[in-house]
Amino acid sequence: MENATIKKSGDSYFVKLPPECANLKDFIVTPVEDTLILTPKDGKMANFMKSLDMFSEDIFEDWEEKKI
Repeated sequence: MENATIKKSGDSYFVKLPPECANLKDFIVTPVEDTLILTPKDGKMANFMKSLDMFSEDIFEDWEEKKI
């Protein structure tokens, strides 16, 4: 696993990625609490990440775990 760095330039921020990621250009950015998830826009996970926004906040409100 490689590290990425967030830098500031004026009023904008950019993510400096390791050389292994040079062929990746466009990303979907998903902030989750103190985590930032970058998913390649045209990657296999892109549609999955987009679909997560379709669920309402109360999706598990009436969820009951089934005991096996």
